[in-house]
Amino acid sequence: MLRIIAGKFRSRLINTPTTTSTRPTKDRVREAVFSALGNAIEGSHVLDLFAGSGAFAFESLSRGATHVTCVDHHSEVFKVLKENKSLLKLTDAECNIVFGDYKKHLKNFGLSNTKFNVVFIDPPYGEQLEEMAFKLILELGLLTEDGIIVIESDHLPDLHDGSFIKSKSYDYGATKVAIYWRS
Repeated sequence: MLRIIAGKFRSRLINTPTTTSTRPTKDRVREAVFSALGNAIEGSHVLDLFAGSGAFAFESLSRGATHVTCVDHHSEVFKVLKENKSLLKLTDAECNIVFGDYKKHLKNFGLSNTKFNVVFIDPPYGEQLEEMAFKLILELGLLTEDGIIVIESDHLPDLHDGSFIKSKSYDYGATKVAIYWRS
């Protein structure tokens, strides 16, 4: 079980998948990320890509996000995400849980002109999907004008596209986090 750190769901517990490909983001890492994001979460539309337990998404809702979308392709993870949505008594208007390949769903979001204020990219460690997801999100225009991308990984790729700067980065041993803002 994992706990929500702050906001309206503060101290509420959510389930975590038991798969070996997921690892819940530690409290101190989430606290640092949300502290750095400040008020950017309030009123935002959030995408939690490679969602796992949905900790980033549910923490975002707890801190004032308007809507979150969780994407993951593991069936057990999908089940846990639905359980957590139910535990927190969230409606479809607040939380959308999508099962399947992230590239397919990113393309679908692009086709429907869906825009996100904040995107969390947290793929399974060792698969090195961060850069591909980052580039696809930018190519498809899935971010709002003031959009933010947060990457959690076992390494931080050097991502430069000219329109984003890495404003913050954190090193927690095996876990690395970078926050990218529009320049």
